[in-house]
Amino acid sequence: MMLSSHLSHNHLLSIFAIVVTAVQKDAAAANPVDQKNGLRRLTPSVNKETTYIVSFADKEIAPAKQCAALAKSTGGKIRHVFDHVLNGCSLTYPGVQAHVAVTALNDSPATNVVEINQQVFLAYQSEQENNIFESTSQMMQVNAAVEAAPSWGLDRINQCALPLDNVVTKQDASGVKVFVIDTGIYAQHEEFANGAIGPDDCHFSIFPGENALTDGHGHGTHVAGTTCGAQFGVSSNCQLCSVKVMNVNGGGTMSDIIAGINHVVAKCTGASGALCVANMSLVSMGYNEIFNMAVTNAVTKGVVMVVAAGNDNQDACSYSPASATSAITVGSTTIDDVRSSFSNWGSCIDIYAPGTDITSSWYTSPTAAATYSGTSMASPHVTGIAAAIRSANPSFNPAQVRDAIVNSAVVLPTSGINIATIDDISCTRPPTSAPTPCTNGMDIEIRVKTDYYPTETGWTLTNKCSGTVISSIPKYTNYVTMHSHTMLCQPAGEYVFTITDRQNDGICCRYGSGSYEVLVNGSIVRSGGTFRSLESTTFGICSAASVLITEPPTSYPTSVQPTNLPTSEQPTGFPTTTELPTSIPTTNSPTVQPTTELPTNLPTTKAPTGQPTTKAPTRSPSTRIPTRSPSTRYPTGSPTRIPSRNPTRAPTQKPTTRAPVKRAPTRKPIRR
Repeated sequence: MMLSSHLSHNHLLSIFAIVVTAVQKDAAAANPVDQKNGLRRLTPSVNKETTYIVSFADKEIAPAKQCAALAKSTGGKIRHVFDHVLNGCSLTYPGVQAHVAVTALNDSPATNVVEINQQVFLAYQSEQENNIFESTSQMMQVNAAVEAAPSWGLDRINQCALPLDNVVTKQDASGVKVFVIDTGIYAQHEEFANGAIGPDDCHFSIFPGENALTDGHGHGTHVAGTTCGAQFGVSSNCQLCSVKVMNVNGGGTMSDIIAGINHVVAKCTGASGALCVANMSLVSMGYNEIFNMAVTNAVTKGVVMVVAAGNDNQDACSYSPASATSAITVGSTTIDDVRSSFSNWGSCIDIYAPGTDITSSWYTSPTAAATYSGTSMASPHVTGIAAAIRSANPSFNPAQVRDAIVNSAVVLPTSGINIATIDDISCTRPPTSAPTPCTNGMDIEIRVKTDYYPTETGWTLTNKCSGTVISSIPKYTNYVTMHSHTMLCQPAGEYVFTITDRQNDGICCRYGSGSYEVLVNGSIVRSGGTFRSLESTTFGICSAASVLITEPPTSYPTSVQPTNLPTSEQPTGFPTTTELPTSIPTTNSPTVQPTTELPTNLPTTKAPTGQPTTKAPTRSPSTRIPTRSPSTRYPTGSPTRIPSRNPTRAPTQKPTTRAPVKRAPTRKPIRR
C-alpha cells in the first residue's frame, strides 16, 4: 500500500511502526541486470540521486579510507561512513550515473555486500479519536473511570495475571544510557524534567541544523516517555539519548538509520564503558540483510537492541530488523492479554508487551499526553525493563539481558504468549509438555529462499503412491525471503518434489542467491537452486499400505473410531499458496510452535531458553537457514560473490491454536 509521507498532525496515527519500502522495487522488475548478491541495476531518474549501501570485505583497512577510494573510482559522493557497524559506507550518485556505478560497486573486489538505499515511511492502520490530551491531569480525568495508573501497560508488567490492580512499580535504571532511534525527543516535556535527558554528546541528529532534542512528529517523544518518563515510564534514573533519524513526516532512509546505529555503538564502546540499551520501533517491508547486519554488529559490540515486531499481522521473520537473531523482538498485546490484531507474530518474536492504547508523553506541549497503539508502543516497555536489568547486573552481556527478560515473562497457558514482566516478581509458569511424535509417517518440510523475481518461482509436492498433490505453491510474492512450508505426519510413501522457474534461469545465481531444500524428518534429502526451468527429486518408497491410501474418508461409523489416523498430529489440510490467512485467532501463540513441530535436535540460529551456553531461537529449528557449501548456491564461474552474512531467522508458518511447547526457562550467558 502506498502511503503519503505528508501526514496531518490533526489526524495522527494509531499504529506506530516505521516501515521500510523499496520504492524502486518496480523498477527492479523491469530492468534485470546481473548484480552481486542478486541486486538489480535499477533505473534511476535523471533528476534524482540514488544511494547504495556497501560493506567492505577487508576489515583491516579503515572503512573511511576504503570508502574514499571507492567514491573516487566510481564517481560517488560519500553520505555516511559506518566505521562501528557494517565496516562500510553509503555512496550517492546523480541520475543515470547510478547505472554505471552499481556495476562498478558489485565488481569491485573491495565490496562484500551492496544494497540500494530504501525509503522509510510511517505506516498506520486507523485513526484514534480523542487521544491527545492538553495536560496530564486531563488525561488522568478521562482515564479515571478505567484505570488509576497513567497507562495500563505499566500496571500489567508488574503482575502475573489479570485483573489489573492499579499499581505501578517503577524500576531503577541508574547508570544506563537508553538510545531512542526515532524522530527525536521533545526534551522540554515535564516527563523528562528531572535529569532524564542524557549528556550532550550522546545525542545525534541526521539532519543538519536540527536539534536532536526536538521532535516535530511525536513518535520519538511517546517512545521515550514509555521507557523512562517520570509518570509514563517503566524505569527511572536512566539517561535518555535522542538519535534523530526520522523527519517531521515520519520519513527517512535506511542509510540514515544505520548511521544512527553507528553513532550508538560509537558512544557505547571503547573508553566510555557505558551500559547501553537502544530502542528501534522500526520495521521494514521485507527482510533486509544489511539492516540485520548493522543490528547484529551493534549487539556484538555490547549494545542491547530492542526492536518492534511490526504491525502487518504477518510472520515477523519476514521483516527487518525483527528477524535479526540478536535483537530482542517485541510483539504487542491488548489489555485483555491477547495478541493485538495488528501485531506481527512467529518464531522471531522473543517477547510480547502491552501495545494497544498506550498513553505516554506527546510533543505538542510540556504537559501533553497521547494514546496510541502499535508494536512501537510495546517495544519501549521491554526497553525500560532491559535498562533496569542492565543497571542491576552491569556484568550482563546483551544475550544475558535478553534471557533475563524471557525467563521472567508470564506465559499465558491458553495461547502460549509470553508477556514481559519486571524482573523482581515471581510468577508460576505452566509446565512444558513434550511434543507428540509422528511414529507412522513422514514430516516433510520445503524451504525456499526466493531471488529478486519471486513470481517466477513455484513448486509442487505429489504423493506418487496415491497420485495426490499434497501441496503446491504457484508463485511467491516476497523477494529475497526465506519461506518454510511444513507438512506434518504424511503417510509413508514415495513423493516427488518439483520446483519450477518460468524464465528458465533458476533461483540462483543470476538474479539473486535463491535456494531450496527438501527435508524429511529433519534431514535434508535435496537442496539446490541452479536449475533452469525445473528440477525434481524423488524420495521415499511406496509400500502396499501406502498404495491404498488415496484420500482420507469423509466420515466414520459413529460406533467405531478409526485406529489408523493419529488424533493429534494428522493435519487437516495443506497450504496451496504463500498467502497467509487474513486473520489469526487471538488465542494463538505467535512465539511457539505446535506440539507437532519437527524434532528439536537440529542446530539452530536462535537458541531455546533451556540451553545454558548459547543464545537460542524461540522458533522451531526446522525453519533455520542451513549452512551449505558455496558451490550449491554459487556455481563456479558465477559473477556473484558470496557475501559474508550472519545467521538469520527464517519465516515460520502461521501459529495454530495448538498448545505451545516451551522449555523450562534458564538463564544463558551467551546469545548467538
